[in-house]
Amino acid sequence: MGWREEIAAALGEWIASEGGAGRQPRWQRVGRAARAGGPGEYVVDVRSSDIGPDQLDSLRLAGPETDTIESEGFTVSEAVQNGSLVTVKVARFAEVADAHLWMQKQPPTFLVEALRQGIAGLGEHPLAAALAAGTIGGPRQPAEDPPGFHPAQADAYRACLGEGVHLVWGPPGTARPPC
Repeated sequence: MGWREEIAAALGEWIASEGGAGRQPRWQRVGRAARAGGPGEYVVDVRSSDIGPDQLDSLRLAGPETDTIESEGFTVSEAVQNGSLVTVKVARFAEVADAHLWMQKQPPTFLVEALRQGIAGLGEHPLAAALAAGTIGGPRQPAEDPPGFHPAQADAYRACLGEGVHLVWGPPGTARPPC
Protein backbone atom coordinates (compact mmCIF):
# COMPACT_ATOMS: atom_id res chain seq x y z
CA MET A 1 0.00 0.00 0.00
CA GLY A 2 1.44 3.36 -1.04
CA TRP A 3 1.32 6.55 0.97
CA ARG A 4 -1.72 7.91 -0.94
CA GLU A 5 -3.78 4.80 -0.24
CA GLU A 6 -2.63 4.78 3.36
CA ILE A 7 -3.69 8.40 3.91
CA ALA A 8 -6.97 7.93 2.01
CA ALA A 9 -7.77 4.88 4.18
CA ALA A 10 -6.98 6.78 7.38
CA LEU A 11 -9.16 9.70 6.27
CA GLY A 12 -11.92 7.23 5.36
CA GLU A 13 -11.83 5.86 8.91
CA TRP A 14 -12.00 9.38 10.31
CA ILE A 15 -15.00 10.19 8.08
CA ALA A 16 -16.74 6.97 9.18
CA SER A 17 -16.17 7.85 12.85
CA GLU A 18 -17.86 11.24 12.24
CA GLY A 19 -21.00 9.68 10.79
CA GLY A 20 -20.05 8.87 7.21
CA ALA A 21 -19.60 10.57 3.90
CA GLY A 22 -22.08 12.13 1.54
CA ARG A 23 -24.11 14.10 4.04
CA GLN A 24 -25.57 17.21 2.49
CA PRO A 25 -25.23 20.80 3.70
CA ARG A 26 -28.19 22.21 5.60
CA TRP A 27 -29.55 25.70 6.22
CA GLN A 28 -29.32 27.10 9.74
CA ARG A 29 -31.05 30.28 10.87
CA VAL A 30 -28.56 32.83 12.21
CA GLY A 31 -30.99 35.46 13.46
CA ARG A 32 -33.59 38.08 12.67
CA ALA A 33 -32.43 40.79 10.26
CA ALA A 34 -33.33 44.45 10.67
CA ARG A 35 -33.08 47.08 7.95
CA ALA A 36 -29.94 49.16 8.22
CA GLY A 37 -28.69 52.22 6.28
CA GLY A 38 -29.48 52.04 2.57
CA PRO A 39 -31.60 49.84 0.31
CA GLY A 40 -30.66 46.19 0.55
CA GLU A 41 -28.72 46.64 3.81
CA TYR A 42 -29.61 44.64 6.89
CA VAL A 43 -28.01 44.09 10.28
CA VAL A 44 -28.15 40.91 12.37
CA ASP A 45 -27.17 40.33 15.99
CA VAL A 46 -25.16 37.08 15.98
CA ARG A 47 -24.54 36.67 19.72
CA SER A 48 -26.83 33.64 19.95
CA SER A 49 -25.38 31.86 16.89
CA ASP A 50 -22.20 29.96 16.17
CA ILE A 51 -21.36 31.86 12.97
CA GLY A 52 -17.71 32.72 12.46
CA PRO A 53 -15.81 34.91 10.00
CA ASP A 54 -15.04 31.94 7.75
CA GLN A 55 -18.77 31.23 7.31
CA LEU A 56 -19.76 34.62 5.91
CA ASP A 57 -19.70 33.44 2.29
CA SER A 58 -22.76 31.14 2.26
CA LEU A 59 -25.49 33.45 3.53
CA ARG A 60 -29.04 34.16 2.34
CA LEU A 61 -31.71 36.58 3.50
CA ALA A 62 -35.18 34.99 3.61
CA GLY A 63 -38.26 34.58 5.75
CA PRO A 64 -38.31 32.72 9.07
CA GLU A 65 -39.11 29.27 7.56
CA THR A 66 -36.69 27.02 5.66
CA ASP A 67 -39.07 26.64 2.72
CA THR A 68 -38.58 30.34 1.87
CA ILE A 69 -34.77 30.20 1.55
CA GLU A 70 -34.54 28.90 -2.01
CA SER A 71 -37.82 30.22 -3.41
CA GLU A 72 -38.05 33.70 -1.87
CA GLY A 73 -34.59 34.31 -0.43
CA PHE A 74 -31.80 36.58 -1.64
CA THR A 75 -28.11 35.78 -1.81
CA VAL A 76 -25.96 37.99 0.40
CA SER A 77 -23.43 39.84 -1.76
CA GLU A 78 -21.44 41.36 1.09
CA ALA A 79 -21.14 40.61 4.80
CA VAL A 80 -19.10 42.49 7.39
CA GLN A 81 -18.85 41.37 10.99
CA ASN A 82 -18.24 44.02 13.62
CA GLY A 83 -18.28 42.45 17.07
CA SER A 84 -21.66 40.81 17.63
CA LEU A 85 -23.28 42.47 14.60
CA VAL A 86 -23.13 41.36 10.97
CA THR A 87 -24.12 43.87 8.32
CA VAL A 88 -25.21 42.24 5.07
CA LYS A 89 -26.06 43.58 1.63
CA VAL A 90 -28.49 42.00 -0.78
CA ALA A 91 -30.02 43.31 -4.01
CA ARG A 92 -31.35 46.85 -3.62
CA PHE A 93 -34.85 45.73 -4.61
CA ALA A 94 -34.94 42.88 -2.06
CA GLU A 95 -38.05 43.00 0.08
CA VAL A 96 -38.40 40.27 2.69
CA ALA A 97 -41.21 40.32 5.22
CA ASP A 98 -39.89 39.24 8.64
CA ALA A 99 -36.34 38.91 7.28
CA HIS A 100 -33.92 36.39 8.76
CA LEU A 101 -30.32 35.60 7.93
CA TRP A 102 -29.55 31.97 7.05
CA MET A 103 -26.18 30.26 6.62
CA GLN A 104 -25.43 27.03 4.86
CA LYS A 105 -23.69 24.65 7.26
CA GLN A 106 -21.43 22.04 5.76
CA PRO A 107 -21.35 18.62 7.42
CA PRO A 108 -18.43 18.06 9.82
CA THR A 109 -16.73 15.75 7.32
CA PHE A 110 -16.84 18.22 4.40
CA LEU A 111 -13.16 19.28 4.44
CA VAL A 112 -11.86 15.81 5.30
CA GLU A 113 -13.83 14.34 2.37
CA ALA A 114 -12.36 16.97 0.03
CA LEU A 115 -8.85 16.21 1.32
CA ARG A 116 -9.36 12.46 0.85
CA GLN A 117 -10.62 12.97 -2.71
CA GLY A 118 -7.70 15.26 -3.52
CA ILE A 119 -5.10 12.86 -2.18
CA ALA A 120 -6.74 9.85 -3.84
CA GLY A 121 -6.77 11.75 -7.14
CA LEU A 122 -3.05 12.46 -7.08
CA GLY A 123 -1.19 10.58 -9.74
CA GLU A 124 2.48 9.74 -9.62
CA HIS A 125 3.95 13.08 -8.68
CA PRO A 126 7.56 12.96 -7.55
CA LEU A 127 7.29 16.15 -5.46
CA ALA A 128 4.27 14.86 -3.53
CA ALA A 129 5.97 11.51 -2.95
CA ALA A 130 9.15 13.21 -1.74
CA LEU A 131 7.17 15.45 0.64
CA ALA A 132 5.30 12.44 2.01
CA ALA A 133 8.58 10.56 2.49
CA GLY A 134 10.17 13.60 4.15
CA THR A 135 13.17 13.54 1.85
CA ILE A 136 13.13 17.13 0.56
CA GLY A 137 12.37 19.06 3.71
CA GLY A 138 15.69 20.68 4.48
CA PRO A 139 16.64 22.09 7.89
CA ARG A 140 14.45 24.57 9.70
CA GLN A 141 15.98 27.89 10.65
CA PRO A 142 16.67 28.20 14.37
CA ALA A 143 14.68 31.26 15.38
CA GLU A 144 12.80 32.67 18.33
CA ASP A 145 9.16 31.69 18.35
CA PRO A 146 7.03 34.74 17.59
CA PRO A 147 4.87 35.76 20.54
CA GLY A 148 1.39 34.25 20.58
CA PHE A 149 2.12 31.43 18.11
CA HIS A 150 1.02 27.88 18.89
CA PRO A 151 3.83 25.30 18.65
CA ALA A 152 2.62 24.14 15.21
CA GLN A 153 2.47 27.75 13.97
CA ALA A 154 6.00 28.40 15.25
CA ASP A 155 7.21 25.24 13.47
CA ALA A 156 5.62 26.44 10.22
CA TYR A 157 7.22 29.87 10.70
CA ARG A 158 10.69 28.36 11.15
CA ALA A 159 10.13 26.14 8.09
CA CYS A 160 9.45 29.27 6.02
CA LEU A 161 12.75 30.75 7.16
CA GLY A 162 14.73 27.57 6.47
CA GLU A 163 15.87 25.85 3.30
CA GLY A 164 14.15 23.29 1.11
CA VAL A 165 10.49 22.65 0.41
CA HIS A 166 7.95 22.33 3.21
CA LEU A 167 4.21 21.79 3.14
CA VAL A 168 2.27 24.10 5.46
CA TRP A 169 -1.46 23.32 5.64
CA GLY A 170 -4.28 24.47 7.83
CA PRO A 171 -8.08 24.60 7.67
CA PRO A 172 -9.94 27.82 6.78
CA GLY A 173 -9.49 30.49 9.40
CA THR A 174 -6.12 29.19 10.53
CA ALA A 175 -3.74 32.03 11.28
CA ARG A 176 -0.87 31.78 8.81
CA PRO A 177 2.59 33.02 9.76
CA PRO A 178 4.23 35.31 7.22
CA CYS A 179 6.43 33.34 4.81
